[in-house]
Amino acid sequence: MKHIAKQSVKKILFVCTGNIFRSVTIELCLKEYLRANNIRGFHVSSAGIIAKKEPMRQALAVSLQTFGIDPQRHIQRKVTAQMLAKSDIVICMTKLQQRFLLERFGKNAQLYFDVLSGSGNDLLDVDDIVPKLHSQRSINSFVQKTVRFIYSQTPNFFRAIKDKYLLFTEFEAGRRLGIDGLPYIQLAASKKSIAFMSQDIPAKHPFHVLVIPKKLYTHLDDIPLDVQADMMDLVRRIAKVSFMEADGYNILVNSGLASGQIIYHAHIHIIPRVYNDGIRIELWKHRRANKKLFVKMNRHLQKSLGKWQLSQRNKK
Repeated sequence: MKHIAKQSVKKILFVCTGNIFRSVTIELCLKEYLRANNIRGFHVSSAGIIAKKEPMRQALAVSLQTFGIDPQRHIQRKVTAQMLAKSDIVICMTKLQQRFLLERFGKNAQLYFDVLSGSGNDLLDVDDIVPKLHSQRSINSFVQKTVRFIYSQTPNFFRAIKDKYLLFTEFEAGRRLGIDGLPYIQLAASKKSIAFMSQDIPAKHPFHVLVIPKKLYTHLDDIPLDVQADMMDLVRRIAKVSFMEADGYNILVNSGLASGQIIYHAHIHIIPRVYNDGIRIELWKHRRANKKLFVKMNRHLQKSLGKWQLSQRNKK
């Protein structure tokens, strides 16, 4: 029996500023790739955080048409909480947009280049480089170059989406084997989560277990409290077994590219530990706290938590 929550269509939303250049180009290129390769099961759309009504650049329309893509039916949309809530995967272009989505809607999104190459770079807009462009010809050249890049990278980008967002789903559904043909074997399941053994095995211990929500959530803080509680019950069970099999264990969550997260289906690691096993999770550079800065940071965090709690109450 398959346990991961089934959804006939995965909804992917691309977000930029105006929804007339980057996000729509990625949307239309991906739609064309899916159509040409007869790939189903995905709904692709785009929106802008501002989306002030303005026409698409002629250079963009012409560039897309050279690849057989007709952009004339595109309609600008401004991103809404409802759009974000209905989307399984949200990808934006810049860190500023990423921060806006998190602060305004509480929604975590990955950057285009996070997904494509893990670089963490922004995908720039024309307005980001206008001071460097001295003519319409230069602007048109930048637009054409950007479209060519996005179009040429679309196969790699789609593979990255499958590898980074849908890997666990495909393991569980039997559509993919692991490295060297290793099978997916479920260890335990509850109403809303699953535990299985990771294929990354510690050097001095024979197992390392992951607990994931059945539904796709990108980061730990995206997961509803009831699902988190369900996951933690599985974590507790695996942790008990880990202590029977080893000398201790670490519970680890990576959220975001900077933390080392490479699979954007939120998951909790249970890593059994034995003495002198060479794992160095607990060792990190630290410094003595300055009292003034320590108090200041505490107050800053209190203020941030208060703002977040207020934003949650306002949503109800």
